[in-house]
Amino acid sequence: MIRSVLKIPKDKLDQLDTHTLSNHDRVLLTDLVEILSLFEEATDYAQTQNKVSASYILPCIRGLKAELSNMEYRFHNKVVSFLSASVTERPTQYEDTESLILATILDPRFKLQWCASDSDECGAKRNLLKHHCNLISDQKETGTVNVEHIRSPPRKKSRLFGYMDSAPIIPKVNTGTVEGEIQNYLSTPCILENSEALEYWNMHQESHPSLSKLAVKYLGIPSSSAAVE
Repeated sequence: MIRSVLKIPKDKLDQLDTHTLSNHDRVLLTDLVEILSLFEEATDYAQTQNKVSASYILPCIRGLKAELSNMEYRFHNKVVSFLSASVTERPTQYEDTESLILATILDPRFKLQWCASDSDECGAKRNLLKHHCNLISDQKETGTVNVEHIRSPPRKKSRLFGYMDSAPIIPKVNTGTVEGEIQNYLSTPCILENSEALEYWNMHQESHPSLSKLAVKYLGIPSSSAAVE
């Protein structure tokens, strides 16, 4: 809404019988749009439907933290400080949610790249994946990825994911074990951001049988009730 107001030429806006915007007002509103656009983008990811969404929650939270931290140095603004403190405190429960952690690792667009800066954290999340992979590999029922593909339009690199470094190279192994399957999955580069996660698993069910079962289970979780509402 603020963005739409700023698009109105100043001379036309001044003709309206309303409070006029000074140049200072416009600068403040422009800054506010830049700050809030981060949350607009995160909200769009959380409200998507007919596509994978659960895997976006944790990368978005970390992206918001990183971007707001950078903005604190630029704006020196109480709004940014309050938002930064809130994003640090309020989503803690989600960052510890196993289903969201597994969904994010099993999304080939992210894998462990969103936590690559902390080797201990990466190791813990990798062990979590291994644990659940062992559990599901012992089950007799086989999940399959069968989805009507809805192509995402090409999009530019998200600001929210600019903090991610390139994933470390993990050597491949030739083994039929769960450990080998996980290592081979993590050793390949992440796919492009506008690619389809479920299409990836549709193509890799034979090479990653246990992981593909987990993908069926966790990538289908909706990140919010917005689509239903």
